[in-house]
Amino acid sequence: MWYKAFMRRIVLWQPVHSPHQFALINALSRHEGQYDVVLVVSREVGEMRAGLNWGTEKYEHVQVHQAPSPAEIDLLVKHHPTESVHIFSGLEADAIGKAALNACIRHGAKVAIMAESPTHQGPTLKGLATRVKYARLAVRYRRFISHLFTIGAATPRFYESVGFKGVRMVPFGYYIDHPRRTPAPREGNTVRLLFVGRASPAKGGELLLNALAQVSGDWHLTLVTQGPERPTWETQVSRLGLSDRVQFTDFEANEQVQQRMANSDLLILPNTGKEGWGAVVNEALLQGTPVLCTTWTGAQDLVRAAPGGGKVVKPQLEDLKLGLQAFVDQGPRTSEMRATTSSWAQETISGAAAADLMVKSLLT
Repeated sequence: MWYKAFMRRIVLWQPVHSPHQFALINALSRHEGQYDVVLVVSREVGEMRAGLNWGTEKYEHVQVHQAPSPAEIDLLVKHHPTESVHIFSGLEADAIGKAALNACIRHGAKVAIMAESPTHQGPTLKGLATRVKYARLAVRYRRFISHLFTIGAATPRFYESVGFKGVRMVPFGYYIDHPRRTPAPREGNTVRLLFVGRASPAKGGELLLNALAQVSGDWHLTLVTQGPERPTWETQVSRLGLSDRVQFTDFEANEQVQQRMANSDLLILPNTGKEGWGAVVNEALLQGTPVLCTTWTGAQDLVRAAPGGGKVVKPQLEDLKLGLQAFVDQGPRTSEMRATTSSWAQETISGAAAADLMVKSLLT
């Protein structure tokens, strides 16, 4: 291939192993360009995520390094520096990432960044501090970055606003490979609604429950969640008289979540604050399950693009209520509808599609 002379090695720097990057990295290692693919993670997966099977992925042709020393970082960067591209998950995400980024600059290696926009960026003290921090990073690093793979609808605007204009920005995301599962047998026509995420204020659980209290028809909601807001949400369910229609369950292993996606008729992301991406959107679409999300959700463009993929609404009570009512009125998802959405997702948001997009972008 003509492009092997320009890029023969891809090195990805991440804080931890992530199931949301596994499909991309594995697909890069199988790409027709026959690249040497190296993954460097800064630390082990934490106990909670390990319990959800994070870090158990088995790569096919990927050289993996964990917690390298300063000398090892330098060796990783010095190896074929002009024929390598180093892709960092975030700018100065941790001490190892910062050291590796500066080693790339010293040795003249090509640098690209994969990033979401930060959580705090609005007109608050935290938001101001964030913007100052990233403006300083732009002054320091912008001229050394060839590509910025932006994750989430709001990310390009943020990075342009803090000084990264001129860096080539490539709309990107998280990509997952999951086989489509067979929905469990069901009785009746109850519309099965699903929420999967942390119980925190920005996730919008309170808004969701208030909206559902005004939705008529035969529906049932399951919330797979843990976090500080869960007791408040549970109390709200009782106060609204929804105890027989809403159930809570703790976080589950990914295989169980995938089956819940396949069994459900609608996944809901009622975000009232920034959601960098929302990989559960990918997971739902791969199972042929539509998504109702708000304009705070980073993966909203996937919802808009997928045939039968769902709807994006404003994070307001009336808008969310109307969106929910429309899906409940449609009734349970048919197998034909699932097949249409799932087929699109398997082709469009797979690891192979992501690898092709990344390679083509890096070579132009």
